[in-house]
Amino acid sequence: MATVRIPAEQRTLTDQAEVTEYLATLGIEYERWPLSQRAAANAPAEAVLAAYAAEINKLKARGGYVTADVIDVTAATPNLETIASLPILFSHTGYSAQELARAGVDEGMVRVSIGLEDADDLIADLAQALEV
Repeated sequence: MATVRIPAEQRTLTDQAEVTEYLATLGIEYERWPLSQRAAANAPAEAVLAAYAAEINKLKARGGYVTADVIDVTAATPNLETIASLPILFSHTGYSAQELARAGVDEGMVRVSIGLEDADDLIADLAQALEV
């Protein structure tokens, strides 16, 4: 289940249809496929990609994407609310389209907070976080 918090509007979405509809207004396609039907919950990324190849290929064709990856983020992910955010909903709310363009921010941009550490440590942390 996805949860979308919209601080600027002081509301939270948990219904899948509402989440899908809201994300679509931001140019984000959201689909949820039950994992247990085709692959184990702890399956490696390659197995998940293979199990959902048909759906992934449709998304890739529809969006012009070249690659796909698996990212496992759960409610138990530490500091989840600070890890990734949409600048247009947090740091750049109220900006006009021209102001967003000048700032180099588009509606599909996701900001990933990684902290200030040694570059090798950050790369290792991100690699570990992106593993299934």
